Amino acid sequence: MVPLRAAVVGLGHVGSAIARDLYDRVVGRELVVADVDGAAVERVSKTLRGVEGRAVDASDLDELRRLFRDVDVAVSAVPGRLGRNCWLSAIEEKVDLVDVSYSPDDPLTLNVQAREAGITLVPDAGVAPGLSNVLAGRASSMMDEVDELRIYVGAIPQTPRTPLGYVVTWSPEDLIEEYTRPARIVRDGVQTQLPALSEVERISIEGVGELEAFLTDGLRTMLRTLRNVRRMEEKTVRWPGHAERVLLLRTRGFLDREPVDVGGSSVAPAALTARLLRERLSGDQKDLVVLMVRA
Repeated sequence: MVPLRAAVVGLGHVGSAIARDLYDRVVGRELVVADVDGAAVERVSKTLRGVEGRAVDASDLDELRRLFRDVDVAVSAVPGRLGRNCWLSAIEEKVDLVDVSYSPDDPLTLNVQAREAGITLVPDAGVAPGLSNVLAGRASSMMDEVDELRIYVGAIPQTPRTPLGYVVTWSPEDLIEEYTRPARIVRDGVQTQLPALSEVERISIEGVGELEAFLTDGLRTMLRTLRNVRRMEEKTVRWPGHAERVLLLRTRGFLDREPVDVGGSSVAPAALTARLLRERLSGDQKDLVVLMVRA
């Protein structure tokens, strides 16, 4: 039997963990690890002995196509803004793809192309969207009708860490996207949208304590695949006070993507904030995941 050859593109916290899991459980050395950051490629390649490391810029479709051309299956763990590039490249090279990026694009627009290419493209394959969609679909399948579906989900440190009560464990660029992208929801059977971080409520989770939850854009494909639901929404869960502090950053422009002039240099506030979040709020602090689906 010819061994399965796989690629992981994007070697941040999540991508590195995926690469390790594939290496240990599935493909061993038949693995290509890729990232635009050469240091990340070297770090993961040294940890997973015998794998191939490549410097690949996911903003360049030609580089992605060359990577996917050499493998049987691929996993994308790039920032959300690059997710669509991976979808397109996988379709062109006829390679099955699992994508965990928090993309702003609608993957269902490529459903026909993926079918024609004979591949399986699994988008939004993270915790939320991802596992949350699976549980929501399961709940829906057990009922004749679903009048209301609410998802509460979030990864939080076991002990709140100041000043935001949070530790960055995934792409800080996508974390900012989560706090700025309008939340698409369903109210009275009609799709609408509200600002992210809005409709804050307090919830109590046994074994964890009191938390807060606020609207975010996590329903994704469920907006089209779960029909006739009168009310449907996702809320991100954090330790109390988090939404108010992040909203302060947003209203003061720290999450804006429009560049500003700083001493003659053009700087996007969101890019600087993402850099600082990565450097100042990262760490090996133990975290926990809250995921609750109510239907």
